Amino acid sequence: MIHKKITEQGRSDQTERIIREPSETITTDQNIFQPFTKEFILSYHHRCFTCLGLSPRTLQHFEAGYYSSERGFMARALVVRLHDRHGQPLGYAVSQGAPPDCKRWQKWKKNRNFPQSKLIYNWHRATLHNQQPLIITQGPWAVMKLYQVGFKNVIAPFEPRLTMWQFRIITASPTPRIYILMAGDNLGITSAQRLNNILGARAKRVFMPSDLEIEYLSNDQLAELLAPYGE
Repeated sequence: MIHKKITEQGRSDQTERIIREPSETITTDQNIFQPFTKEFILSYHHRCFTCLGLSPRTLQHFEAGYYSSERGFMARALVVRLHDRHGQPLGYAVSQGAPPDCKRWQKWKKNRNFPQSKLIYNWHRATLHNQQPLIITQGPWAVMKLYQVGFKNVIAPFEPRLTMWQFRIITASPTPRIYILMAGDNLGITSAQRLNNILGARAKRVFMPSDLEIEYLSNDQLAELLAPYGE
């Protein structure tokens, strides 16, 4: 449900979303979750979304936004909906930082009961586009940026190491090719090398400029970087 609301700053162009969750438990491959049953208002307008270059339309598609409440697990945080591989909603990953340094909004926390070894962010959407190459990238924001430039078959494990379950799911994909695109810092380079070794000859690395992060490239820069790897 989309609606308009006057913000604290007096703006009238703030788009916000109310999320309603089913009350029944949801069964994943090996775990049972009780999803949120409350209503949440998420804002698509936040200085870090501007810094990341994420549009309200993209945030709406990925069920992400800023939760301005002062209370609870999601208090004053950027949040992203998590799903199992079949698309069932599990809850939220929360990204918290210290403004105005938006690059500190990079550390994610999740409910401690979430089986991170069984999560592949965006898998349920990506599988609808198996005719495209599969891109494995680093975190939800990078997934969203790549989506904005036309790459829909994009996923992100929350941890740099693939579990055997994640490996089996990814390698079973009928996608024609697999590309690995990680940040150009030391962690990203190490993660990309590790994934390349695990996935073997079917996977190919896309090299990022040194010390740059995917989500801070402009749409044009990303499109240029990935032009040789399109359909």
